[in-house]
Order: sequence, then structure tokens, then C-alpha cells
Amino acid sequence: MIKTWLGYLGIIIFLGVLVVGGLAGIATYNAWYQSTYKSPVQTLEAPGENVQFVLLTDVSGREDRAWYVYQTPIGAEIDSRVETGHDTKGALFWNHSESGAHQGNPKIEILQGRFLVFSRGGLYHSLYDLRQQAVLVNDPNPWSSFQKSVQAGNQAQPGAAQAAMDAWVRDNLHRKIEAIIKGTI
Repeated sequence: MIKTWLGYLGIIIFLGVLVVGGLAGIATYNAWYQSTYKSPVQTLEAPGENVQFVLLTDVSGREDRAWYVYQTPIGAEIDSRVETGHDTKGALFWNHSESGAHQGNPKIEILQGRFLVFSRGGLYHSLYDLRQQAVLVNDPNPWSSFQKSVQAGNQAQPGAAQAAMDAWVRDNLHRKIEAIIKGTI
């Protein structure tokens, strides 16, 4: 009877090792893929135009995510060079999140039929004027810009750096984009 129980225990341990090893392999593959290639997040057609905007993402470093926006003809396939991770050539704009700041809910939208807006973490990060075909607001690395600002300072309390970063993005990107869209700038 003991031999039977030990046999079952051995099988259970073996299967557990297989499952854990398989999950680790999948996680490793996903990390490699996200660091090597961009993944599509969203495609958005411009009303009345024959163009679409494609939002892609990849990972650099441990959890530092970057987003890229490209303009292509409607229905066009993404070219393999564009899919290559960390390649910004041909992007309308791109930006990067360090330390996990503002990574949630990345999306692009067209506002007032004129402005392509990229937001993440509930805050506007980039603004492209469809009429002028020009980037009006974008910071490729807001965390780095924040760190260079006087707002960064020495944040002694846990969470204070993130709160200061949120305020910096709100003041230097989000509100500026809002003002342009509302026509106050």
C-alpha cells in the first residue's frame, strides 16, 4: 500500500514539475517575443480618409513598455521591418514607459475629426494634427523628462515619486493636449 501511495505521489510531483516548467517556458517565450517584435494593440481608421492608424507595443528591459503609432493605407499589412521591436523608423510618434508608469489602457482616438490622441494610464501622452500632418505634443520618455525636472526632487516617502510623475505628465502633456484640442492654445 505504501508503494502505491509513493508511486502516486511521484506521479503528482512529476506532473507538477512539468506544469511549472511549461508555464516558465511560455513566460520566457512571451518575454522574448515582446522584446523582439511589436504586438498590435489597436487599429483606427480615419473618417473620410483612406488611412488607418496602427498602435503597436513592445517591451524593453524588464517591464518597460513602448508604444508606436504608424499610418498606413486602410487594410494594409504591417511590414516586417515595422514589426521589429524597438525600431522607430516610419512611426508618426512613439513613447516609452519606464518603471511601469501609465501603462494601463493604451489607446488612440480621433477627436474633433482633426486630432489623433494617444493616451495611456488615463492621461494624454501624444497629439498628432491630421490636417497639418505634424506631431504637436509627444515626449518619447516622459519618465526621463520628469527625472530631469525640478518636480522630481528627492521623494522621501514611498509613492511620492509616482504622484510627482503623475503631476508632471498631467501638467506637461495631458493639459497641454487638452488645451490644443479645445483651441485655447
